[in-house]
Amino acid sequence: MNREWAADGLRVLFFRYKIFDQKPGKINEALEKDLDFLGMTAMDPPREEVIDAIRNVKQQA
Repeated sequence: MNREWAADGLRVLFFRYKIFDQKPGKINEALEKDLDFLGMTAMDPPREEVIDAIRNVKQQA
């Protein structure tokens, strides 16, 4: 499904989660392992004016 949505020009987002026994404190890469898959969704591609706005912001930085 991911490849089909991407081929249609959609942005694909995946959602995962992890339950901790206690508050993990600072989030680091090691905590992002062994996550459970929650789901995925697709979004329309960004509108053309959004792409231009991002380009303008990057040029001004």
